[in-house]
Amino acid sequence: TRTQSIAYLGRLNYNFDSKYYVTFNYRRDGFSAFGENNKWGNFYGVSGAWVFSKEKFVKDNVSWLDYAKLRISWGQNGSRSVPAYATQATIGTWYTWLNNQSTLTYRPTSLGNRDLRWATITKYNLGLDFSVLNGRLDGSVDIYSGRTTDMLMSRSVPYPSGFASAYANVGKVANKGIEVTL
Repeated sequence: TRTQSIAYLGRLNYNFDSKYYVTFNYRRDGFSAFGENNKWGNFYGVSGAWVFSKEKFVKDNVSWLDYAKLRISWGQNGSRSVPAYATQATIGTWYTWLNNQSTLTYRPTSLGNRDLRWATITKYNLGLDFSVLNGRLDGSVDIYSGRTTDMLMSRSVPYPSGFASAYANVGKVANKGIEVTL
């Protein structure tokens, strides 16, 4: 089994006076294992930062602060965790008895789902980078939240179908937290 993928990425960066930053991202991913109408996924992102330690009102009033940058971001990414041919019903060989002898036959081995599409991961982040006391202590604090929708999962199907499971976009998961680095 073989799959192919391709991705295009565009990014615009802007920096004003090494104090104000903004970035825009666009990503377009293609994956051969998805159905004809869902092979491509479009994902976006934007972020901004402010180095407020370079502002005159901070430099003049906070002597122990060497560097401080406030960051904020929102972005998306795609997940394609399905095997090749998951969108197509497959046929395999099977042996059965016919006229008192074992006979090779063919039978359906999996259900296809032509509606499979990219799972989307959306993340938000608010962060602070800092250095204090003449560079003796530096670090960052990040508050983040993420949500994955349309997760690609193998789910059980009704027993009369003759199959145990099929791939579908059915899952959701969220995560959030605080990360501190010193």
